[in-house]
Amino acid sequence: MGTPSAKEAAATDAAVSLLFEILCPEHRELGLLLIGSRANGTATPASDLDVVVVTRWRQLPRLVLSVLPAAAERVADLAELPVSLSPLPHSRLRGQVRSIYQWKLRNEATVLFWPGGWPPLRPSSPPDSDLARESYAMSAAIYLLAAVDPSDLVSGRPLNTAVARGLVKARQHTCHLEAFKTGHSDARSTRLPVDAEPSLGTDPADWCSARDALLGWLAQRPLQRKIHARYLVNLRYAAYSAVQRRRRWAALRSIRSIETRLAAAAVALLRAVQPGRVDDRWVKVAAAALPSWLLPRGPLHWGTLRDVVVEEWSHAHLLGVQ
Repeated sequence: MGTPSAKEAAATDAAVSLLFEILCPEHRELGLLLIGSRANGTATPASDLDVVVVTRWRQLPRLVLSVLPAAAERVADLAELPVSLSPLPHSRLRGQVRSIYQWKLRNEATVLFWPGGWPPLRPSSPPDSDLARESYAMSAAIYLLAAVDPSDLVSGRPLNTAVARGLVKARQHTCHLEAFKTGHSDARSTRLPVDAEPSLGTDPADWCSARDALLGWLAQRPLQRKIHARYLVNLRYAAYSAVQRRRRWAALRSIRSIETRLAAAAVALLRAVQPGRVDDRWVKVAAAALPSWLLPRGPLHWGTLRDVVVEEWSHAHLLGVQ
């Protein structure tokens, strides 16, 4: 029998072949970029097949509303693994790199298919702006929040595997941010090994230390944008949610960015976590940051709000798929 990594590589290849069969015969002007754990060789059986579908603007509505949801569902059923297909206009990959998401796609994505008439993806230097750094720091925040429970941080009890792996990924992002700050163009050289030594990330104090360091990169209300950019963020969020058959069109009625509101809630939830307990004052801040139509019914606990933030983030923010 092959190793687990070999098995997952075979599962990835099979799923990609299915995706080709379903999408490419009828849609030849699509670029397919594999990202995430199935691109970098760290996939587990539970890992999504994360594919960015690059397309022209004129094709985007039909892809978002019908083609991609059906394709994702069919590949998931046949390949028996989760599938995430994220549409992206081709214009977002041309010209100046303004986000770390663009930089990661240019430098780290595996190109599955690229139309012959399109200019090839070229490696680039990471962007140098507060917004780009906050964006990347928020991805690290989601890794820290995703699996943790305050009871996991009781002093003396090692962190479970899911929390420890999230901690390693958050530290990788922090290393990248430090590298960007000092002018390194290839932050991948600072990457920590995913299968790090057991002592890394198993002490509850390590989680709190990583959280405190990360908060230094984030404002109280991160990811502030101009009004027209807020509307585009909300439109993208509603469209990407529609791909997953989730109705989030209410976001288009708000002049506040869903990305900023989720980020503010995430920061408050990080601040709320103390060893073995939760500070309810920060939980209330997190609830106030979220739109009413996202709040779950019933009492608002730290865990329920965390689940909302983590689940919605991948649709609100392009780097969430990483």
